[in-house]
Amino acid sequence: MTIFLMPLKFTSTLVRFIQFMRPTRCCSLHRSAIVTTTLNEVLELAPRVIKKIGYLNIDCEGLDLEVLKGLDLIRYAPTVITIEAHDDQVSQTMAYLQDRGYVRKEQLHFTHLYVRSSARS
Repeated sequence: MTIFLMPLKFTSTLVRFIQFMRPTRCCSLHRSAIVTTTLNEVLELAPRVIKKIGYLNIDCEGLDLEVLKGLDLIRYAPTVITIEAHDDQVSQTMAYLQDRGYVRKEQLHFTHLYVRSSARS
């Protein structure tokens, strides 16, 4: 089962991209609202029980912290989290994860790698 979660902000970026890439204007582009959900809800509705997450990667076009906030980090306790954070979001993301027992270990461009404190080597 593949589940796609697309924040509304992403859909507007996608619409602009499609409009830019369209070779002709013969086709019309329709906008529609997309219902979003939290990671907690997705995991609760999964066909099998998920008790713990080993690795979590979040890249949601600027809404990464909001997506992360939709996951109960105590319940699922991801060992490793990679999350995209741009300049204006780095301090908020770092504070949020540090308050929940995560330590930032690496950064590659906009992607930051966090490890749960109890999982440190």
